[in-house]
Amino acid sequence: MQVVVWAAAGQHYAVEMERVVEIIPLVSARPIPQTDLWLRGLINYRGQLISLLDMASLLGGAACPARMACRILVARVRLPAETLLGLTVEQ
Repeated sequence: MQVVVWAAAGQHYAVEMERVVEIIPLVSARPIPQTDLWLRGLINYRGQLISLLDMASLLGGAACPARMACRILVARVRLPAETLLGLTVEQ
């Protein structure tokens, strides 16, 4: 099994390579009012609006800072149906 290893909140994690669609630079998200801080908002990914999750914040750390090492990992997930999610990761 091949994986993509990424970091958030000072820990390393992995996601199966077959789930990864693309890794893109950090972009601004359109905020969604009255949501948790770990939900950064929505981004336009190739003409499709997808949710952008801040993985460091979701895992109990400080929000992922806007710097060159941070990226968006676009992945396929099953949430009853398969959908795309953007995950902000630190490395």
